[in-house]
Amino acid sequence: MNGCFAFFILMLPLLSDAQNTQKIILNVPLVEQEEELCRLATIGMIFKYLGVKQYSQYDIAESILHQYEDAPVFVESGILNNYPRNWNSYPDVKVTYLEGFLLERVGKVLSISASNPRLNELDAKRAQFFTM
Repeated sequence: MNGCFAFFILMLPLLSDAQNTQKIILNVPLVEQEEELCRLATIGMIFKYLGVKQYSQYDIAESILHQYEDAPVFVESGILNNYPRNWNSYPDVKVTYLEGFLLERVGKVLSISASNPRLNELDAKRAQFFTM
């Protein structure tokens, strides 16, 4: 019995190594991340893929700053106090801000995180890291 079990254990990787060879490769234009704008570069790539090419990652970042200028994480980081902007002090935005940005421009955005009540306190906690 132990020999059959050992043989089964040895053969299991071969039996479960099924691979899906189908793939879809999308021609998404590359937007090189600059400064601290990782998520915003990603949104820029999605926009360009969808044909919206007039916005840079800096345009998106500036728009989010204006849309959420009272958010503690932006106030405490000091990013709102300098112009031209010092993008190195831009705190990486949380998904809720990206959702709000897209919601205002695209329409309905479905997300699990936007309806999570525990995320309401996240800004205040994140802002502590940027106190001067």
